[in-house]
Amino acid sequence: MSKVYLVGAGPGDEGLITVKGLRLIQKADYIIYDRLINYNLLNEKKADAKIFYVGKEGMKSSWKQEAINDLLLKCASEEGKITVRLKGGDPLVFGRGSEEALFLKEHGIKSEIVPGISSSIGGLIYAGIPTTHRETSRSFHVFTGHTMDGPAELDWENLAHMEGTLIFLMAMSNIKTIANKLIAAGKDPDTKAAFIYKASRADQRSFTTTLKDAYECKTINNIKNPSVFVVGDVVQFAPEIDFFGDRPLKDRSFILLRKKEFNQDFKDFLIENKAEFIELETIKYTPIHDHGFDEALKNIEAYKYLILTSRNAVEFFFKRALELGIDFRRFANIKIASIGQKTMKDIETYGFKADYVSEKYTSDEMIKNITSKFEKGAKVLYPHSDKAKGNIRAALEAYDVDAFEIYKNSDEAYEKMYLEDRVYDIFFFSSSEAISFNKFYPELMSKARIYSIGPYTTKSIEAMGYKVYKEAKVHDSEGMIDLLKEEINYEK
Repeated sequence: MSKVYLVGAGPGDEGLITVKGLRLIQKADYIIYDRLINYNLLNEKKADAKIFYVGKEGMKSSWKQEAINDLLLKCASEEGKITVRLKGGDPLVFGRGSEEALFLKEHGIKSEIVPGISSSIGGLIYAGIPTTHRETSRSFHVFTGHTMDGPAELDWENLAHMEGTLIFLMAMSNIKTIANKLIAAGKDPDTKAAFIYKASRADQRSFTTTLKDAYECKTINNIKNPSVFVVGDVVQFAPEIDFFGDRPLKDRSFILLRKKEFNQDFKDFLIENKAEFIELETIKYTPIHDHGFDEALKNIEAYKYLILTSRNAVEFFFKRALELGIDFRRFANIKIASIGQKTMKDIETYGFKADYVSEKYTSDEMIKNITSKFEKGAKVLYPHSDKAKGNIRAALEAYDVDAFEIYKNSDEAYEKMYLEDRVYDIFFFSSSEAISFNKFYPELMSKARIYSIGPYTTKSIEAMGYKVYKEAKVHDSEGMIDLLKEEINYEK
């Protein structure tokens, strides 16, 4: 039987989703997502899962609620399918989640709700503001600052005399009304207040003020939604508790283009520095089954040298060998040549050591310092991608070479995701990634700070008419991380 899960994704930081919510994303057949979720969560989906963007911004949306309801019904109509309705914050805190749950119930669809961290709590925490404090506030109260009909009509007399913290969501267009109403009803004009814009995101901003100056603060700083407005003495603790404001890479959002399993060291660095990033795999890598290559593996003892120029080549080479049941002891007399430390380490996971390692991550470097040292006339096995440059093959004319395309890379299956229109720092680890990203997101490419792993990738980027901001001195993942380390130290 099909089922719909209404899942809260939290305020923005991908790490704030619940374990249950993450597991459901990984199992879902359909994911219907909002604008304010962290898009890295979509990287956790199954390869064949379908995604639908139904985001809203303020009171404007290309998706009406009726259309979202119809989409929920359509997805849930397939027997045995799991649909995840992924919503920012908590699905039942001013998110119309309860309306969707009731709609599903009315139409006989089973549903379940998975809570998320609401920005009314998590947003304050990321600005160092506690919702409660034993000495100043023993309760907190959350209000909508806007309805479909305009400013929310609240019991201002009651609100003004509440002892606890007052928290307003979706209120930026009505700050003047809220402040004036509270003061008129008896709230101290000097009560501390704060705004938190885009809580837990790269461009989070927080502003402290007083109730009487709130509208001026909002206007001068051009504070927009999504923001939280908080009124209460708990705001005084922000300078002491804030842990997020001094992040070294704030205001910057990074895009990493390659297989996510290759990004772990980069992700660890960004997470450690409280940076926001998006992983995009516009290119999918799939094996090419070649009879000639299979025969080469079955006669592996015939080769003197094996050339593996990338981490993908390592993966597809050894996977195919295992599928064919090749005994790895038959590799004993083969010399392995690789490019870069990461490729070398991947080779080691299969129980082998590279005999030759090109420290610079370029095929020219391998030709210059490694293949030129091979014994003339020796038999060489060179498995590579369908997009491999021909320079290595050309440089091996003096050898008995069997070169095979063992995997292909293609962006034909990529489903374009909604990405916020802003300036991104984009890291390209290959020419094909740059070409593919430009195909789907030329409007973002044109304004991005572009980082390139090496000269070939830089050449491809420049050929498309873009300028490379920085190129790694060492052409591997560590070299790319070093570029950011230099920037952090420079900014300090």
